[in-house]
Amino acid sequence: MLEPRADQGESLRRNAPQVSSRLITLVSQGDSVTELPLLWQLCSALQGYGYSIAVLDATSLETERKPGLLQLLNNAYGTGQDAAEEYGWSVMPAAAGLRTLGRSAGMRTWIPGDTETAHQTTPAMRRLGELFRDYSVVVLYGRAELLIPVLAGSQAQPLLTLTPLRASVMRAYRTLKQLLQQARLQPTVASLATPSQKNAEAVARNAGKTLQECAMTYLGCQTDMVTVRSEGSTGRWSDDAHSLALRLLEGAISLNPSSVVHGHPTAALEPAF
Repeated sequence: MLEPRADQGESLRRNAPQVSSRLITLVSQGDSVTELPLLWQLCSALQGYGYSIAVLDATSLETERKPGLLQLLNNAYGTGQDAAEEYGWSVMPAAAGLRTLGRSAGMRTWIPGDTETAHQTTPAMRRLGELFRDYSVVVLYGRAELLIPVLAGSQAQPLLTLTPLRASVMRAYRTLKQLLQQARLQPTVASLATPSQKNAEAVARNAGKTLQECAMTYLGCQTDMVTVRSEGSTGRWSDDAHSLALRLLEGAISLNPSSVVHGHPTAALEPAF
């Protein structure tokens, strides 16, 4: 049988103020060439602000050699921090674990016109909060079909990326439609300026606005949009990533909504300098 592991710091951890983990979600659309650099820049920015980060990569499948979220779900006494210390995970495979969480969530498709108030979190999200309570930020990266059962009905605002390419705009629109119609989720759109484009920033802004207009016209959905510069100096990319990281933190959902620190709601929005 598995027994709770104890050490000399166990009593201190039990008496320590509970930190509210926050969830940030990046939707994968199969374009790892543009998505992964942004993901790592966001993580770097968050670490620079002093946050501890757990990255759940639902584009990768857990295995015996590369254990991840599924193994944590199957170990009632394990936590994400335990796993990080034991396996040295910087990025945790999470595809099977997220699918398991989705099946247990019993997600129902949201019907347009449904006036039911969305909840801040879902049971599946709160389970993630239990597993990763020792981290201040949980970054979830995966395809829409895996994210929807876990996030459906919550107030999560996933990050959806696109490039100025027509195929990318169309793909982003289909994903946005899927998130809205199946899960009542309104993503934040990040339009990426690419180095191959002349007047890249203006082109990226126009691509983002095109997606916004389509979403409003055909879906009645008003979306937030930011332009992220990936060309030019590293500093410019880093500046945009830092601004986007703060924006995502501002709208991030607490995975432990009842957590308090010294009798006050946990404030996870202030950079931990």
